[in-house]
Amino acid sequence: MANWVTYLDIEMNPNSATPNEIVNKLVKIGWKPVWGDWDFAWDWGTRWTPNGNNSYYWENIEKTHAVLKALKVDWSYRTYEKGKETGAVY
Repeated sequence: MANWVTYLDIEMNPNSATPNEIVNKLVKIGWKPVWGDWDFAWDWGTRWTPNGNNSYYWENIEKTHAVLKALKVDWSYRTYEKGKETGAVY
């Protein structure tokens, strides 16, 4: 079975929380900081399946949305099959 990863991109503005607070909150809920085209990654392993029951996935995205809303940042995310990302990740 394929391994899936969601990448999170953060955009700050003058009203956003500090970078340290953003990183601490996201790490606390399970996101891992990465280098490259994205800021954070969540490795789903085989718990995310295209066209499948992804309740675990959506629970985590909803939790992330609530945290990022409170931090007043803009964000976007993309989910890829591991190794098939369209950008660099370190």
